[in-house]
Amino acid sequence: DPEWSAVAVLPQLLDAEDIALLHRAAQQCGERLAATGGPFAGGGLCDTLSRFAHDVAFSDEHIALYLHYDSFLQRECPALFAKLHAAMIEHPDVPSDPARLRLRCAELHSYAEGGGLLAPGHRDDGSTLTLSVLISEADGFGGGEFVTWRGAQPVAHALRRGDAVLFHSCRAHNVAQVTQGLRQSLVVELWTSDVNVRDRHA
Repeated sequence: DPEWSAVAVLPQLLDAEDIALLHRAAQQCGERLAATGGPFAGGGLCDTLSRFAHDVAFSDEHIALYLHYDSFLQRECPALFAKLHAAMIEHPDVPSDPARLRLRCAELHSYAEGGGLLAPGHRDDGSTLTLSVLISEADGFGGGEFVTWRGAQPVAHALRRGDAVLFHSCRAHNVAQVTQGLRQSLVVELWTSDVNVRDRHA
């Protein structure tokens, strides 16, 4: 069993200014990809996502952009990163010795209609803490509920824009299939290895 297995909902962790800063950061990361010849857009993605920069495509309806690449988020948005990091390590139910936890990844996930994180028993293996922040307006998409599990029973978390879910990374979790619109979220993971500045593993 994980040392800390609670699921904490953090209402309005990010405000509109924070989210606008995230979108600007994503635009700059897209420019980095364009300059280095990485995947920028298209590539078989659905029409909704074809205009978005991405480092990885999980499906034609689900992509992610690495905001931690070359420590971009920490360097260019230090106050925002500090806010996110503090929310994770200063929560009263986090594991002991949070000073050992370092950034593994900060990813902007975009889900179009038909997209989701549906794999049964999905976990963020190798990480210790995961924070998922909804940065889309809740009425801007259908479906797409963030789901954790209590035994075999799903627990859907009703989130507003700026709300976050914090949990131990070995907890199973999913994102229900999006039925309309665009769902975007920021996912931050901490682990006990060195700060990561590339993909999810380097």
